[in-house]
Amino acid sequence: MKKTLRSIVLACFVSALMPLSSAAQNATLYGYARNYSSPGLVTIAPEHPENATLTSGNVTPTAGAIKDSVMYVVGFDDDFNTIFYSVAITNGKAKKISTVPESYGSPQDMAYNYNDEKMYFITNSANEDVSTSMLGTVDLQTGKFKSVVADLGFYARAFSIAADGTMYYVTRDGILCT
Repeated sequence: MKKTLRSIVLACFVSALMPLSSAAQNATLYGYARNYSSPGLVTIAPEHPENATLTSGNVTPTAGAIKDSVMYVVGFDDDFNTIFYSVAITNGKAKKISTVPESYGSPQDMAYNYNDEKMYFITNSANEDVSTSMLGTVDLQTGKFKSVVADLGFYARAFSIAADGTMYYVTRDGILCT
């Protein structure tokens, strides 16, 4: 009897959550596109994510990552300034945080590390004589960029951070590095 009662209570609880879950599944999402024909912020309908619609083309994004419900993006504005901005993924509202210093070039990818609570980015190395990448951090409040590793020893095109804090890089040659 206790087991049956527990199952009924659990079924009612799950049923009560279903409308919330289906509403969340139908919520409009926001992201960014890096393709050359239509770069910018996009609206994504979860039921048809393949039909992302350009909503803002005034920034050409080069890198981005999400922390909680905010997407942080680096990109060029119409005057070719490199800017760092935030976008609320629930409503698509963009807010400029800072202009990226020229010494950091154009970051190519970003990832948030929940272990140390820092946003990381990769960009071309400050050493222009070699074709390698730099690893840095950016303060999400002030937009201040800082180099962490000036020369990774390889040219990274993309990277991600695992739940345990391990950083994984994909080189331009398609090699996975940690």
